[in-house]
Amino acid sequence: MDNFDLKKYLAENRLLKEDLDLSSEVDQYLKDNPFTRDNQFSGEFEYEIKKRLQDKLGRPLTPKEKGAVTRIYNKSLKKYWGDRYEKESNEEAEAAKNRYRNNLLPLTTDNGSGRPDPTYYELANTYYSTDRDGNTRVSHSDSKSGYTDYRLKDKWIDTPVEDSVLNKFWKDNTMMYFGIERK
Repeated sequence: MDNFDLKKYLAENRLLKEDLDLSSEVDQYLKDNPFTRDNQFSGEFEYEIKKRLQDKLGRPLTPKEKGAVTRIYNKSLKKYWGDRYEKESNEEAEAAKNRYRNNLLPLTTDNGSGRPDPTYYELANTYYSTDRDGNTRVSHSDSKSGYTDYRLKDKWIDTPVEDSVLNKFWKDNTMMYFGIERK
């Protein structure tokens, strides 16, 4: 029976740990292959990272290394989603502020404060359902929430309106959400 050499084991294990910095390798892979709408949900993307690391090491990854790669990958994905959400939210808020400043009505509204004026808005949500006999039924409301959505008619998308009409359709909660001060 061979004697176990603790010093040799610790030295080899330490060398393996110093041999590859997982965080920088995953970061480099993500720089070379950035997240997109197509690959962000793919389990294959994370698998490819692990496969690349295995090829670089010339051995299978340990469970601890696999877990570390998964944590680093998830952290990067969370940052990507956070940055993307923040960018889209800022763009949406800026577009809403510009519409209000230019006396333009909101592009969509609902019947939360009563049915909007049909001069400006038309039904937006139309639902089709087919029964067992093949008959198609059309409804214009969301039966689950009780709200009906309306969209601005094409004629009014770029047409400024008076402040009294403008303030009627820009709701307080929408104004607060986008950080818009009422005129």
